Amino acid sequence: MPAHWLPTTGTDMTGVTPRKLPLDAMPAAVATITAWQQAPGQPPVCPLCRAKALTIVDRSARPYTAWFALSCGTCGLDDTITYAMGGTATSWS
Repeated sequence: MPAHWLPTTGTDMTGVTPRKLPLDAMPAAVATITAWQQAPGQPPVCPLCRAKALTIVDRSARPYTAWFALSCGTCGLDDTITYAMGGTATSWS
């Protein structure tokens, strides 16, 4: 799809403005990801609206970075979370 067809008003292709995760919801989001990892058969709960409509995509680059895409079909959450993992720093020199 050509770039000029994409919305330029901060909306997605459906015309809905994606909702970002506020900083104060970060602990709940990390807890949701942890619960999802420990019980993959259970539907994850959205950290914003508490609906069981959350989709989590693991895009991590282990062992260095945890990176998760979160989207909720109920409240419109569409954001990513990334944080450093406990990997050892490597020297390239």
